[in-house]
Amino acid sequence: MTGAEWVPEKRVRNRNRDFLQDTRWCCDVPFAHRTCNIVFQGEVHATTLYFCAWVTNLPIHSGERACAIAAAGRWRSHIEESYNVQKNGGFGLEHAFRETNRGAANYHLLMQLAHNLWQLLVKGWLWRELANCRKMTGLALAKLLLTALHACAPPAEPLPAFQLRFDDA
Repeated sequence: MTGAEWVPEKRVRNRNRDFLQDTRWCCDVPFAHRTCNIVFQGEVHATTLYFCAWVTNLPIHSGERACAIAAAGRWRSHIEESYNVQKNGGFGLEHAFRETNRGAANYHLLMQLAHNLWQLLVKGWLWRELANCRKMTGLALAKLLLTALHACAPPAEPLPAFQLRFDDA
């Protein structure tokens, strides 16, 4: 039995000129000793294809609810992608040189901080400053920043203590 056979009537289709999104769901699917609900979403946008499925215990009583669960799942996938970047993208999340659980936790916190700062630089101010350098990859940008840091001497006096606060207003 395929997902398409489970849900022929539980379907929402969103379409405009260059975008087609098909969301289907099925409820009360047996899994281990419980039941769950599954949302399937396929999308065609220009020449890009996308398909994903999410398993949830949230009730799905309408197409709007199924689309909302799919949207939440897509946001969650961004978190997973961020973790994969930290693990495999050069941040060294699985570093072998830690001896204690506290050291591992501290190292993980530093990696989170490094990744957050990198996102602020690359997707914030630095992205706007380098708007004309569209062909520059993230790795090339990191090497350029490293070269710049090596070229600049640290300040002679210690920097003053400060707090960084973000305002969402």
